[in-house]
Amino acid sequence: MSSVNRLEPPGLLTVLASQFICGINMASRPARTTSKPRAASSDMLARSKIPVWIVKALLSNGVKRVSKLAAMTDDELLAIPGIGKRAVELIRSVLGAFDGGRSKR
Repeated sequence: MSSVNRLEPPGLLTVLASQFICGINMASRPARTTSKPRAASSDMLARSKIPVWIVKALLSNGVKRVSKLAAMTDDELLAIPGIGKRAVELIRSVLGAFDGGRSKR
């Protein structure tokens, strides 16, 4: 039998060693997952014209999107710490202007 150099795939240890030498850290890379489609940036609460103090109160309670905020009732908003009657009035006035601008297009 003649000696033939066959190329075999590198073993796991060889691959890990070469990644370590090259500075590639596979553990730090995020796993590829299917992500949800991103909402339009215009739907982001932080980009709205709602006052910052109201946005902070809403964000700390999980409200991140204008569309979610628009779907909330006044009672739901008033249940959020830091949101009172004046905040609800400001939110409704900004959302009214927001919806009014959309319907004109």
